[in-house]
Amino acid sequence: MSEKKISLEEAYKIAVDFHTKGKINDAKKIYEKIIESKPDHFIVLSNLGIIFSQLKKFDKAIEFFDKAVKTNPKYAEAYNNLGNVFFELSDFDKSLDYYKKAVELKPNFADAFNNLGNLYEKKGDLNKAIENLESAIALNLGFNKDKPYYNLGNIFRELGDLQKSIDYYKKSIDINPNSIDAYINLSISLNKNGKLKEAISYCEIAKEKDPENVSALNNLGKYYQEIGNEDLSMVYYKKAIELQPKNLRPRWLLMNTFPIIYKNHEQINYFKKHFEENLKAIEDLVDKNNFLKKDQILSALNSSTNFYLHYLGQDITSLQIRYGTIVHKLTKYIYPQFHEKIQANKPSEFIKVGFISSFFYEGVVTKLFKNWIVKLNKKRFKSFVYHIGDKNDHTTNLIKENCYGFFNKKNIDAAIKQIISDKLDILIFLDIGMEPKIQILGSLKLAPIQCCAYGVPVTTGFKNIDYFFSGEIMEISSSQKHYSEKLIKLPALGVDYDIPKKINTEDADLKNEKNKIIFLCLQNYYKLLPQHDHIYFEIIKKIPECKLWFMRAKNEFIGNKFRERISIMCKQNNLLLDDFFVFYPQTSHQNYLNLIAKSDVVLDSLDWSGLNTSLEAISLNKPIITLPSNIMRSRHTFGVLKI
Repeated sequence: MSEKKISLEEAYKIAVDFHTKGKINDAKKIYEKIIESKPDHFIVLSNLGIIFSQLKKFDKAIEFFDKAVKTNPKYAEAYNNLGNVFFELSDFDKSLDYYKKAVELKPNFADAFNNLGNLYEKKGDLNKAIENLESAIALNLGFNKDKPYYNLGNIFRELGDLQKSIDYYKKSIDINPNSIDAYINLSISLNKNGKLKEAISYCEIAKEKDPENVSALNNLGKYYQEIGNEDLSMVYYKKAIELQPKNLRPRWLLMNTFPIIYKNHEQINYFKKHFEENLKAIEDLVDKNNFLKKDQILSALNSSTNFYLHYLGQDITSLQIRYGTIVHKLTKYIYPQFHEKIQANKPSEFIKVGFISSFFYEGVVTKLFKNWIVKLNKKRFKSFVYHIGDKNDHTTNLIKENCYGFFNKKNIDAAIKQIISDKLDILIFLDIGMEPKIQILGSLKLAPIQCCAYGVPVTTGFKNIDYFFSGEIMEISSSQKHYSEKLIKLPALGVDYDIPKKINTEDADLKNEKNKIIFLCLQNYYKLLPQHDHIYFEIIKKIPECKLWFMRAKNEFIGNKFRERISIMCKQNNLLLDDFFVFYPQTSHQNYLNLIAKSDVVLDSLDWSGLNTSLEAISLNKPIITLPSNIMRSRHTFGVLKI
């Protein structure tokens, strides 16, 4: 019996069905047969282009899309698909031209407007991105009605409007309940908005829908570390590595996993070794492989810093230098042009100084360093400020009003472009180590001379940072051995700090502690290491009529972990926790000052001393007890008291 012949139209329907079901090779064979019979079938030519795009054979994809538009110059879908290919190839200018052509030919082309929105976000023009995505939503057409909502969720998170971001992600999920990416990104915005439990629940949904989704596993790892379950955190990262052994991001996250609150001193040594072993694994991976691409490297470096390594209470200089070296190697792969020496500018009337941070708003970094910018002699210097964060307030405006140039975008490539175009003489990083984007920028060579201030009081380990600015009163004669940079000891604390002339304190909802001597610790719990807990109980033994106040839990989970550790010590000393310890949550600045005012003695955190907190306590005439070691980060309060 002979095979039944089918029409081109029937063959096309079968091919589309195969394509829709992901049977790409089957669809490809039929499309190619159709083209043999009808070479000018522009839709099939375009569909073949899509298949070659999916196979990452972009040259072939472009070839077929070009044939489609030559056959039908008014076929908007082919122009849109060309835009997608050049977007994948990071040729954003060509991509933009093709998307614009698509909407010009088809003004109600919702998917093309969505793609334009994505492209403008990539180029850092968020206003145009929002405009095009809103156009896509208004048209309410296309196969991917959920996508513009999802993309707007991404943009508003980038802008720092977390509630709008959350609303858009939820709308995207309402339209498409199977959008794994929407669940994951919703969880990220919820976490940033302080809703950690809800963040975990949405990310768990993503994992249930796709148990092998590495992004979901990575994010669950981060969330469980934040609630103090670092063991489960590491389980998720190891699962992600097992699924994708060449994916650098989960390896980077695993390396940077530390308890926020340590149970005991043995755990500190365990996680120091854990960091070193995982750092060695990454060093080996980077040295032996050349498969890492820009997006993979940026994904890893943007995932985390080794922030908690700094709080071990030990000398971690050699580890910090190794960490800085591996960041340097990775960014050299993707930005080789920004690892070359930059010639000094010709002498001119002004010295051009750049200041870079993600924290140019009211907070510790600006309290310490804002006057470096605000009071800089404008007859000798031109100051350029690069704010790589999304939070702005009155302090941001003060800085903006007192500098020559002000840049405020989180996009790394846009920041690099701006810094290079400003042709600085000196670039000063105020804090390398807290924010992932700053560690990437800090590893590059963007100015002839690059310096780091002690917003994070630990050596950067970066080859491209020439000098480290500290204060002479906090350093000792042998301090240089703790820095990879040349140490510059500025006078006193090295900052021009605005000590409040008068702080108004008023009664707040504080515990009634009549006839009690109040010892107050102002520091975050992760600065309080278990080997020092015995000090609180020595105080209680010597002064039974005392109370010890603590504050500044990162979140309720971390607060509870610290409370549990102290509770165990109370049982060991036959004491009732509530008789001697009070744990205040994070509060307003006014209530924070009230706590200081109501206390009798301020206890410093050992190994990582307070600075801004100690300066504020001093301004309220409170005595502070500290114990400096030979490392600068333990000597802040010592320096304040010496002054």
